[in-house]
Amino acid sequence: MLGNFQQSNLRIELEASETAIRDSLLRPSQLQQWMWPQQLSS
Repeated sequence: MLGNFQQSNLRIELEASETAIRDSLLRPSQLQQWMWPQQLSS
């Protein structure tokens, strides 16, 4: 086998406006306020 492969599925449900979700995804610093227990790497 060539290389290691990892697959993960993530489903998050929350009440938020489309604008709030879009802004959070486009600005990692804003996304961290929703996912504060998690560490994001770039």
